[in-house]
Amino acid sequence: MPALPAQDSSSIKFDVDRIVAVVGKTPILWSEVLEQINIMRARGTPVPEDEAGQLRLAYDALNGMIDVEVMVQRAQLDTSIVVTDIDLQDNVDQRMKTLRD
Repeated sequence: MPALPAQDSSSIKFDVDRIVAVVGKTPILWSEVLEQINIMRARGTPVPEDEAGQLRLAYDALNGMIDVEVMVQRAQLDTSIVVTDIDLQDNVDQRMKTLRD
């Protein structure tokens, strides 16, 4: 088996995923934006052939992802429901009165 030629380590390139946005403490990665674009394509969204159009599509996909993440984080904060004993008793009393009438 012949030996492989030595490669200069400076010529080796690695694709590193990039953080393109952070919502709260949640990063959104470039690979996730590309996934979203693929979902959009599967749903029939045409992909522009020019670079400016492609950047606009990526920007729109990212903005949609940011909006969703903001809503998710907001929903996680606003999930508590507080009912006081007085409110509960007033509601029960009102329903009992309605039933009696």
